[in-house]
Amino acid sequence: MGNSGLRKLLFAGDIVESPYRSLSDIKVINLDKEEVFLGDLTANKYAIVVNTGSQNPNFKQQINELNQFKQENKDKLEILAFPCNQFYNEPSNFKTIKDSYSSLVQFPVFQKVEVNGSYMHPLYKFLKRHSSLYNYKLLNGAKITEDFSKFLINTKGEVVSFYAASTPLSQIQKDLDTLKATQN
Repeated sequence: MGNSGLRKLLFAGDIVESPYRSLSDIKVINLDKEEVFLGDLTANKYAIVVNTGSQNPNFKQQINELNQFKQENKDKLEILAFPCNQFYNEPSNFKTIKDSYSSLVQFPVFQKVEVNGSYMHPLYKFLKRHSSLYNYKLLNGAKITEDFSKFLINTKGEVVSFYAASTPLSQIQKDLDTLKATQN
């Protein structure tokens, strides 16, 4: 067992080394199966990155709240949704995801990703590495434990905060307002 195997055995958490310094540099696949740079969607905007699950009992409520949040901040905010089945709430395939989200969601939705583990998407490695989920002593990132966990990103593409699904959007709005005031 090499050092990496020993590290996995001794330390819980994900290895989250990331070459990215900004959300803007990361490529993802949209629901039209096109590769896009997140920077093209978030230029000069704040962003919220959220992992979703359409079978989650709170799916419609969360989506409705996120739609409203986007409307309230429409000129300065982009919400980026990433379906994930690691919490067993997104078993759907690409086409079904596209169909189920397109009528409800007023913001971009991307391909299904993994937010934890050895197959974690590079986006989530970046998010964990630059958020409160990162443990500087153990050099790893804590696991995301539920659907609708959110990351707030500033206009430079830097992670500002991580929020559990239970965090009310009113708290994120306060943090966003503070961020807007300090960045202007």
